[in-house]
Amino acid sequence: MKKEVFEITIWNDTFGKMVDERFVDETQFSIFLKAIKGCLDTTQDFSYFNGKNFLIHIPFAVLKKSVIFTKENEIGVSEIIKSKAEALTTKTK
Repeated sequence: MKKEVFEITIWNDTFGKMVDERFVDETQFSIFLKAIKGCLDTTQDFSYFNGKNFLIHIPFAVLKKSVIFTKENEIGVSEIIKSKAEALTTKTK
């Protein structure tokens, strides 16, 4: 069984990789992308907090000089389980 995974990476020459996120839910991915695009269109800083464990703030001056990559992959369920297990062990350390 394969599952679609949506990835976004925001790279800046000065700060390196600032965002490297994966989404299994296409709606969440779309909302995240629209938030970034909205900030670029309105010259606002990008701030995002998921209410639990992910907070990011990128000033507009940095965001507009960054490269944003997105891609869609198909991965197996075993890879998703492995990734979640690694995330859990990282949090408990």
